[in-house]
Amino acid sequence: MFARQRNTVQGRVKNGTLFPNISISIENQVHDMTERILNQLQENVFKILELIRSDLETALGKETESNVRQMDKLELEQRETALKDLLKTHKEKYGKMLEDISSIY
Repeated sequence: MFARQRNTVQGRVKNGTLFPNISISIENQVHDMTERILNQLQENVFKILELIRSDLETALGKETESNVRQMDKLELEQRETALKDLLKTHKEKYGKMLEDISSIY
């Protein structure tokens, strides 16, 4: 019986399945944390862009405010698209990293 248990544990160590629940839990936690960080980053960037827009409106004055808003909307849309692309790239990168980590176990 001892030899069978020993062989089972050694087989799991060699196959990387000794602690599958731990690796799944780690993968899920890292994925959730990555999602939270990326969402917080996106929120912070939008807040900063809004502050910049507000500062530009104040600096340029009221007569050009509508022109600045139109320009800012287009620029914000372009930056939003760029940020979404960047977030997608990071999700793919970190997704691959999670796959690599989980394949170790």
